[in-house]
Amino acid sequence: SACIAAPVATMVSTCMISRFVTSSAYIITLLVSTPLLWIVCTAFFLVEIIVMNYLFPKRRALERRNRKLGEKVANTNLEAIRGANDLKGLNMSNRLNEKYIEQLDELQSAQFSVSCWWRKRVNTVTFFTGSLNTLVITLLIAYCGIYGLASPENLLFFWTHKNYIFTFFNCIFDIRNSLSDVELSASRIMELFDETMYPLESFGNVEIADLKGNITFNNVNFAYEADKQILNGIDCTMEANRITAIVGKTGCGKSTILSLINRFYDADSGEILIDGVDVKDLTKNSLRKNIAYIQQSPYIFNMTFKDNLLLANPDATDEEIELACKKSEIHDFIMTTKNRYDTMLGENGINLSGGQKQRLAIARAFLNNAKIIIFDESTSSLDNENQAKIQATIENLRNDHTIIVVAHRLSTIINADKIIYMEDSQIKATGTHKQLFKNCKAYKKLYQIESI
Repeated sequence: SACIAAPVATMVSTCMISRFVTSSAYIITLLVSTPLLWIVCTAFFLVEIIVMNYLFPKRRALERRNRKLGEKVANTNLEAIRGANDLKGLNMSNRLNEKYIEQLDELQSAQFSVSCWWRKRVNTVTFFTGSLNTLVITLLIAYCGIYGLASPENLLFFWTHKNYIFTFFNCIFDIRNSLSDVELSASRIMELFDETMYPLESFGNVEIADLKGNITFNNVNFAYEADKQILNGIDCTMEANRITAIVGKTGCGKSTILSLINRFYDADSGEILIDGVDVKDLTKNSLRKNIAYIQQSPYIFNMTFKDNLLLANPDATDEEIELACKKSEIHDFIMTTKNRYDTMLGENGINLSGGQKQRLAIARAFLNNAKIIIFDESTSSLDNENQAKIQATIENLRNDHTIIVVAHRLSTIINADKIIYMEDSQIKATGTHKQLFKNCKAYKKLYQIESI
């Protein structure tokens, strides 16, 4: 409603209202003075409006297509800004520029086509009805003048001001066009809130006051697309205060398991339990507050260190913030910066390395007091020094949190309490590193390849 109300108020409250009020006064006077001529003239304009209404849905469909083309152009432009360094480093600037120009040409051509299509039909309709209207009204005025059906003053007044009838109906049509444009723009926004296209999140009513962090998958199946199964009959447990690692080749479903725990998606069948309660039955607070999800490239807001950390816990004291940073081994680095905890980090933490982003994200998890901490490929792009620091941080969490790690580098998870080896959307083996190395040929081969 707010999206629609503001532009509508702006467009409809200015010149359109003025034209509408002025033309309304004139057509009332014309109706009183020469009702027959008013009815005939109005009939022609109504026919014109009816024809326009017939053409209107086609124009709206074309405009909707143009809006989508415009969004593609804007998205390409935004991606070029975000990926400027990669474009330069990989010498892709010219290719993206060519793509951008192609999209822009397509948009301009589509807009020009719609404009020509609409104007051609509008001009045809208005010329035909206008010419016929002028002819008929001229004959009727002559007829009324000859037979004394209206006074010369009224006939002259009608002839001079008859176009206000057109102005009146045209104003209504313009208002409708403006409202339609606003509705079209708003509909593109409202699609985000349409639960048929993007289902709204729904949560249960079970509140767990003292969550332990035991996670169980019972025969869980999931597919992003109906004909492409990602998880097939997943059965596993992830014990509280233990480190569980999930490994396997790309595309086997490792990150999907994490997404289901977080309820970014819901399983197609089976159940996922946290402390014996189905995740679908948990309240939003019980689920979100107790799970910290740390991605390979966590998003860092264009704020200070302190403000980024306070997002996780607005009530955190300076001492609590400093303790969280020490536990995540980012405190020493923060103290070397110019303004320390008040140092601005730039867009998406542009002033930080990958490892520093990771450790800052872990500090946010500490402040959020999350019982379950998930690391999704958190060390795959780090150098050995930063990788060692992240591993040390994870080890420090072992006794107080449920730790789930998805990793490509098997060397980073050999000390995990349990390793789940996945292949072809299924769990093929579970155990410690020593157990899997001894009993699972696929895991052993994967580890040996990495060690070469």
